[in-house]
Amino acid sequence: MKEHLHILALDIFQTAKDNNIDNNVEWITRTQNETADYLSKIVDYDDWTVKDCYIHAFNSIHSPLVE
Repeated sequence: MKEHLHILALDIFQTAKDNNIDNNVEWITRTQNETADYLSKIVDYDDWTVKDCYIHAFNSIHSPLVE
């Protein structure tokens, strides 16, 4: 459902295959993995960033804060 994570997973599997690393994957239902499921839904509102385009726009007007 999240394309960027799907692409990352495929890259990991391809890298493992290219380097002869064995992967054993097992599906675990949410009911069997309730703690991880709960933790995956927590939103960290203090985890934020500013998009690069805004940093570049600011730096083009003012002295660069970030290189």
